[in-house]
Amino acid sequence: MKDTKNSAREGVYSRLFKVSNIEIVHETTDSDVLSGLVSDRVRALSVYNGRSSAERIVQVSISVPATDPLEWLSKVETDHATFWSSRDSQFAAAGAEYALKLSGETDFFTSADRERMTGLLAEADGDVRFYGGLRFNPAGDVGAEWEPFNSYSFVIPRFELLHRDGTSRFKVNLLLPDDFDVIDEIVEAIPHMLAQIDRHPDSESKATVRVASRTDHPNRRGWKKNIDWALSAFSRSRLGKVVLARRSVYALDETLDGARALAMLKQETPDCFHFLFSPVHGTAFVGASPERLLSIQDRKVVSEAVAGTRPRGIDESNDARLRDELLHSEKDQREHQFVRMTIKDTLSNYCDVLLVDNEAKEMILSRGRHLVSHIEGILRRETDTLNVIRDLHPTAAVGGYPTSDAMDVIEGLEPFDRGWYAGPVGWIGAASAEFAVAIRSGLIIDRELSLYTGAGIVGGSNADSEWNEIEQKLQDFVQVFGLDESS
Repeated sequence: MKDTKNSAREGVYSRLFKVSNIEIVHETTDSDVLSGLVSDRVRALSVYNGRSSAERIVQVSISVPATDPLEWLSKVETDHATFWSSRDSQFAAAGAEYALKLSGETDFFTSADRERMTGLLAEADGDVRFYGGLRFNPAGDVGAEWEPFNSYSFVIPRFELLHRDGTSRFKVNLLLPDDFDVIDEIVEAIPHMLAQIDRHPDSESKATVRVASRTDHPNRRGWKKNIDWALSAFSRSRLGKVVLARRSVYALDETLDGARALAMLKQETPDCFHFLFSPVHGTAFVGASPERLLSIQDRKVVSEAVAGTRPRGIDESNDARLRDELLHSEKDQREHQFVRMTIKDTLSNYCDVLLVDNEAKEMILSRGRHLVSHIEGILRRETDTLNVIRDLHPTAAVGGYPTSDAMDVIEGLEPFDRGWYAGPVGWIGAASAEFAVAIRSGLIIDRELSLYTGAGIVGGSNADSEWNEIEQKLQDFVQVFGLDESS
């Protein structure tokens, strides 16, 4: 005999919550009360939607005290974590666990995953996003350290804390009908997730992590050999630019937590996109990238050409000299032009209207400066965001020119797997998206930190100068992460 109490409750739920997504209106900040409200709505939605055969994402959303999503993420217990914040700091989102994960080993995006993502976003009524990224070179050999990330991986978080324009919302995302069978487990986790909101940040000062050893791939001799090969190739082939990178591996005397490492990085690197992707416990890809790949809002698309680098000066006079040196550098302007040209050519295939800066301007950061050109247009109707990302990547800022030639050189010369370094990372919604290029980034695996840095090589480049430029970028990160390289 069916439980009459449960039957009556399900009947009430069906009458009250015949909607796809629930936004809870309340006047409490008590986490226990909030947990009860969210849990009731989650059960209600699962009862009403869980027995349908049609797959859909449903969402429970509730306002909570203003909270830093990254601080929240550092306190929750989770085996799968995501974090993203916009360059203007107006939007940040953290995710714990996942309601759905679309991931593949070889392809850019399988047709089945593409159709599934498109279909779920089209039917979603709430503010649903897929967060994730892609390998720099899906066709390249995969290093063991990058295996958990796959060629691409995008998730809808199970639990999500979103902060936008000074307000925060906590969300529970359900994939129904699949989650109907595990709803009790989801509900049991809600109190812990909500209890970490609005907790005071840890008062611990930045701890210094000692470095046991450091290994560069390639080393300085190998770097010079690669640069010399590229300079020779410019005169005997059509290769015009290639971006060569280094992987510097730091063995640490203790585990470096990904969320806390990113929190330190975020504090010291304003005006950057900040991201964290942790597919398994103890492993995290984190970064602070100044480089936008694209943003889409309805049909408006914005991209940027970013290439050409100088540090900030030690005083006002020195800073002005470095600025003028960058703006008038023939070598840096030529390198930048390759990037602007490739982005313009790609977006012109998708836009009837496209506006491109004719001259590069200065992008000023707290720890450096770059040449930047702004590019924006109006996408043709029915344009697939994934196609635009596929064709934009890699830009000449991280690959080279021509693209195919540069990718062959990178694959042949670099003695390591870039993995997600310099690949597209970000999020996709129903009518919007935002992606950065995953430069200025590191891979944390327990007590090992791999920092990835690159330099654009064109005719006139100097191996020693490029090595020193990368060394400066590395030292910025070493200082931010509190690493002690002294013996």
